Amino acid sequence: MGSALDKVLDLMDQQCELHYSLVSILEDEKKAIEKVNLAELSEVNEKKETISNKMRSLEDQRLKALQNLAASLGQPVEGMTLKKLISLTDSPYSERLSKYRTRLQSFIRRITVANNLNKSLLTHCLNLVKGSIELLNNATSTNSVYYKTGRIRNYDKTGRIVCREI
Repeated sequence: MGSALDKVLDLMDQQCELHYSLVSILEDEKKAIEKVNLAELSEVNEKKETISNKMRSLEDQRLKALQNLAASLGQPVEGMTLKKLISLTDSPYSERLSKYRTRLQSFIRRITVANNLNKSLLTHCLNLVKGSIELLNNATSTNSVYYKTGRIRNYDKTGRIVCREI
């Protein structure tokens, strides 16, 4: 059981490092959004993709190690949570697992908050762009005149676009 548990602990340590990196990347993403720097934002997205791939790979390894550990403990792998694993192991393993559990919960909360903030910023930027497009469309709309009868007479478009670049 010791080597299987050591493997799980090693993988959890790696997971914590990746989560820490993701928190840092999300802070960089926020800065790029605030500066409206598309090149920086693209670079950050590539980093997030790389971290995400590493996390998926590490999660697959962790699941395999957890299956081996569950077999050595004589427990079913279904329902084998970190909390349950802590209760099945003795000190010092249970203490280390508990620390990893606390750290991962903290990272997940921070990642959720950062993601929601970045989503809010991006939504705001998108709404500003939509508003600008609507303003441009209204500037080139027809000039309507109402007659005494209530009918509308539309003239040709009257707006002009001065510059095509934003």
